[in-house]
Amino acid sequence: MSQEIIIAVIGGVVTIIVGLITAGATYLGVRIQIKKNEEISEKKRVQQEGERKQLEQESFEYQKQIIERFIDFEIHENFNKIKRNHMKELISDTKNLRKQYIKHEGLNFIEFDKNKYALIKYKSDTINEVIEIYDAFRLLVIYDGLCENMPDDEFHRFKKGYQLCLNRFEKDQIHNFLKRF
Repeated sequence: MSQEIIIAVIGGVVTIIVGLITAGATYLGVRIQIKKNEEISEKKRVQQEGERKQLEQESFEYQKQIIERFIDFEIHENFNKIKRNHMKELISDTKNLRKQYIKHEGLNFIEFDKNKYALIKYKSDTINEVIEIYDAFRLLVIYDGLCENMPDDEFHRFKKGYQLCLNRFEKDQIHNFLKRF
């Protein structure tokens, strides 16, 4: 073979080897870049998901606070209507509650009825207290303010709700008591 053919064959083989090496390096470089892009994309997705969950939680908490405020206001209004017996005496404990006739006209359940299905989403002691308090208000309406007509189990539910109101609004009672003097 002539020297030119050998040089051409060697040049061709070298060109093929360089081409294969270049193709392999390009392939590996592209794979590495794709992997880096996937990692960056996954980090962004995780970060965005975390931010979305945080915003969702903040929105959820804000909704909960608003609902609790409206319902708390309604509970306070209702408690102000029932905390005195028929002789306008303040019922400040639950000791003799069974013997009391409690004025129950005008109790309001609008906010509770409007939001009771939303309350189911929230798990908290406050929500449980709210439900127990509204149970007490409803029992009062059902038995026309006569605690002595309530069966024992229902009276105990009423008494528990009334005590929760006393605990919740005790500051108001002390403040109003001191205003009289």
